[in-house]
Amino acid sequence: MALAWISFVAVEQTLPVTRRHRSRAAWASRAAAALVLAVVGSCCLVVPLGIVCH
Repeated sequence: MALAWISFVAVEQTLPVTRRHRSRAAWASRAAAALVLAVVGSCCLVVPLGIVCH
């Protein structure tokens, strides 16, 4: 399920509406931040928070 969520975030970042009125650098940084947050978020859902924070 976590892999599906990360995949959906990646697909969402490639849609034209997410690139509208943004420079390439802004779009790339936003996409990278979204993917990093999705991975970190999925890790916190799968692994207990105490283990992730250490």
